[in-house]
Amino acid sequence: MAKCSTVPNILVLVHADDAVRERLRAFGGCNIIFADKDGVTEEVIRSADAMIGEPTPGQLRSAESLRWLQLTWAGADRYTAMPELAESVTLTNASGAFGEIISEYVIGAAISHFRRFAEYGKLQRLHRWQKLCGSSLSGKRALILGTGDIGTCVARRMRMFGVHTVGVNRSGSASGDFTNCTAFVRSTALLAQPILSSAVCRERPKRRDL
Repeated sequence: MAKCSTVPNILVLVHADDAVRERLRAFGGCNIIFADKDGVTEEVIRSADAMIGEPTPGQLRSAESLRWLQLTWAGADRYTAMPELAESVTLTNASGAFGEIISEYVIGAAISHFRRFAEYGKLQRLHRWQKLCGSSLSGKRALILGTGDIGTCVARRMRMFGVHTVGVNRSGSASGDFTNCTAFVRSTALLAQPILSSAVCRERPKRRDL
């Protein structure tokens, strides 16, 4: 691994608007380089002491100065299994950054489904008025696979709508944001029971058949 320069080079491989660029530059003490992942040169890759984004295996092989890789994803499994990532590189992810955003998508999708928004939209485009029989989230049961940041945020918002939330994790340990919790090994039978289900856990081979 090449010796890093006095002022570290931080290569940003993801889109950043002007506001984000100013916030990154405000830290000072480093040289921030913004580049398109598909167009960045090998010279720039080789000079990077740190990267923000998701470089390709080929780019990692060229990153001889790399000491730190910050992913913009919550999961890091793809990179922990990547032989091109040197063991000396510190790998960090964005876990904890997506709970509020993803939970809003889940709630929106649930309301849209039970209130039949898609069907109403189709009728609207046909200029037809027809009353459809939807239902409320209140009183329904949701099975949430994963009780981390995203799963917890989903459960918290679901409970605001009166939904009974069952969290699924490795240990089955309870969490205050869930009505109750169970372990993955006991979750298969539960999948046939809930009206709502949401998978917000890391991918594992033994979970793919759920």
